[in-house]
Amino acid sequence: MPGVRVVVRLGPERLLRAAAVLFLLAMVGIVAVFFPEFFDPTRIGGDVSNYYAAGQRLNAGHDLYAIQPGDRMGPPNPPYWTVPLLNPPPIAVLWRPLAALGDVAMYAWWIAAAVVSVITVAWLVRRSRASGLWLLILLSPAVALLCVAGNVGAFLFPVYGLIWWADRNDRPQIAGVAVAAVTAIKLTQGVFGWWLLVRRRTAAVGWSIPSGIAILAVSVIGAGWDSHVEFLSIAQQTSTTGVSRLSLAGIAGSWGLPHDLVPLVTPVVGVVCLALIWLLRQRPAASFAVAAAASVIVSPVVYFEQISLLVTIAIPFARTSNAPTRAPARPPT
Repeated sequence: MPGVRVVVRLGPERLLRAAAVLFLLAMVGIVAVFFPEFFDPTRIGGDVSNYYAAGQRLNAGHDLYAIQPGDRMGPPNPPYWTVPLLNPPPIAVLWRPLAALGDVAMYAWWIAAAVVSVITVAWLVRRSRASGLWLLILLSPAVALLCVAGNVGAFLFPVYGLIWWADRNDRPQIAGVAVAAVTAIKLTQGVFGWWLLVRRRTAAVGWSIPSGIAILAVSVIGAGWDSHVEFLSIAQQTSTTGVSRLSLAGIAGSWGLPHDLVPLVTPVVGVVCLALIWLLRQRPAASFAVAAAASVIVSPVVYFEQISLLVTIAIPFARTSNAPTRAPARPPT
């Protein structure tokens, strides 16, 4: 049959790659039609606007985690959270010079995030094995949204890959600095530090600690010590009463888990993930995949586009060369 011949000629994996591309393009089209606001980085309440507003508040000498008269509005969403920013202060410090540039900075960030995420997704499509391609197809709605949302997660895609590459190619300084950088963006990504530690990558851990201290020092200079103390209080609130709907605790609560047990869900899953990483410490790819998953699912605040970071589970299993997947033909005897 003609269809069968096409499948045999192309191979199931090539067809999966084509399907992944088509699914992603279709999802981007759906976002463009039904959610065109994501293509406007200046939209109040959007991710890029929130970062921009955070930089503006610091430049004006205002409280980073509160809205004062004259401030650009943020996205309070009671009862889940009542503050205009849920990230640690370093992202706002990074945006201080960008915010001084005006609206052009928001467009530049949005374009850069889109380009970086598209390049990373293209690499995953090119290099992933069948299981990774199926994962990409499954998560294609979230991946497509991340590509156009301007969320900082778009830049985490390649950094996760950089951590894996640096570890496998004995570049401890790159791995350590990269882990410190992603942890400064979101604390749950510090799980990669645990991944390095249990595998006794002492050189990489040795680089991550001073890098983290340096980032913290710059952040304190740029945002003030009080902002960091306030963030710890916000992190505690979002991990208990302020969890989002798509977080593990939020899902458990919607499924009817007793209210007193809901705050325990995320810590328990987090401990299980840490234990799995330790148990799989002799299997770098498997333990990295668990760390990548944990960096997303143990967060108390999960946006839909952030779910796309789960595709990074496929990074350690991706091919590192363009070598053909089929076994070479045997020489004639």
